Amino acid sequence: SYSINGAPSVSENVAGPLDAGASISYTFSTLGNFSMDGIYTIVAQTLLETDSNASNNSSQVEILNAACYTRINNDVLDIGPYEDTVTTSVITMDENVVIENISVSLNIEHTWNSDLDVKLIGPDGTEVILFEDIGGSGDNFTSTVLDDNASEAINTGSAPFTGSFSPQGSLNDFNGLMSAGDWTLSITDDTNADGGRLLDWSIQICSAAS
Repeated sequence: SYSINGAPSVSENVAGPLDAGASISYTFSTLGNFSMDGIYTIVAQTLLETDSNASNNSSQVEILNAACYTRINNDVLDIGPYEDTVTTSVITMDENVVIENISVSLNIEHTWNSDLDVKLIGPDGTEVILFEDIGGSGDNFTSTVLDDNASEAINTGSAPFTGSFSPQGSLNDFNGLMSAGDWTLSITDDTNADGGRLLDWSIQICSAAS
């Protein structure tokens, strides 16, 4: 059985027997309704009358269902190649919600990645360092996602940094702020000679539970 937020339990029968140490995956025919934004507490239980150990018959988990909004800027912009050249690109978020989580995805072509310092600037002027001076002589950031919830830190990755990484700064600094307005990706090329291009970038903002 399972119960959501203390509502009456939904009970169904699961065919057995199940050997000790074995596992089974079961999908309820009566599904829960998680369509509204908010926090859901789910309690799942087994109800076998002959079970000699009732201590492990119940499990509880909380999940957050939050609305998320993604906006993309596909404008291709040159980066560098001259020292301290700053390239900026703006995404205007038209949804105005309380921020619960932010992630940034980007694609950059650039030789000698460690030349780049990249930060995100919010509509209120809050700045968060995504990464600085990482990647050594490696090339490019390809489908690179910056998310505080990622298990690997960006400074431990290697070019072209494909996948999800936690930034050097904390995107949680934006939590609790309002989302609407201009979000600026700022890229500084701090060394001469090597240059590149910003191919595209996107921002995803998820709202706090209501």
